[in-house]
Amino acid sequence: MLALISTLVKFSRPHTIVHTTLAPTIISRVILRYVDQDATNHYWDVLPIAIAFILINVFIVGINQIYDIPMDKINKPYLPLASGELSVESAWKILTVVLVVSVWAISYATSPVVFGLWLYVLVVGTMYSLPMIRLKKQWLSVAIAITTCRGLVFPLCLAVHLADKVGVAALDVPAVRYILIFSTLWALNISIFKDLPDTLGDSAEAIATLPIKFGLTAVFRGCLAIMVAAWASSSIEFIKSMSGTASISTMVLHAAVRVAQLAVLASNTCLMQIDKPNLAGLTAFYTKIVWGFMYLEWVFLPLWF
Repeated sequence: MLALISTLVKFSRPHTIVHTTLAPTIISRVILRYVDQDATNHYWDVLPIAIAFILINVFIVGINQIYDIPMDKINKPYLPLASGELSVESAWKILTVVLVVSVWAISYATSPVVFGLWLYVLVVGTMYSLPMIRLKKQWLSVAIAITTCRGLVFPLCLAVHLADKVGVAALDVPAVRYILIFSTLWALNISIFKDLPDTLGDSAEAIATLPIKFGLTAVFRGCLAIMVAAWASSSIEFIKSMSGTASISTMVLHAAVRVAQLAVLASNTCLMQIDKPNLAGLTAFYTKIVWGFMYLEWVFLPLWF
């Protein structure tokens, strides 16, 4: 039983699930605080939408693993399909159940906009991996798919759904504007950074990623620049929205967090040397730092707003 659970967890790509689970809780809290309403009852309003997106996330990463087995045997041999822990037939059965439950959950959406955004994620996420379309073969289509789905559509969908329930425009909520700015740029960074440790497998399958086209060092530096831009632009929105409202201690804490984040980036620039890139270090940086900072941004959001 434990082995089966371990296989299913690896198949679901848990680092993506953490984000998809955090976002609904935090979005609910900041919107309900903005309209000064009790959060308890409204969490149930968001729950079906959160379930729909968590499951569609599993569906998309599962489809990707099914069609990426040759690449994953090189880049990610620990994944259950690449390692043989899970059969393709079993994977399809899991994904069928996941998709059906996701469709059921999204039926609770009260806004056609929410359903349309969910459908967009499903279609684009599926097209990302299907052999006849394979959006992932070109870096630009990858960037558009991941940036829009994870960075923009997902948090916006949650915000629109709950804002509609409480009678407020989602973009009138400062915290929503802040997180949309941050998450859109951060998802763009993820769409590029994820390919840095995977150049061997991507080259073997003729996937035209930016690291293959322009080199690891240049792309790594570009990703660091996008991370800084995400922090800077969201901080500007924070200052604009909360000037005269936030306490001095909150403003100081926000600045201190940004300085600490920049220090982490500076301490990791040694991962990428022109003559000998540290691919294992890049993998750890991507899964722990890049994704970790995204989680932290959501965790800190209620402190800022």
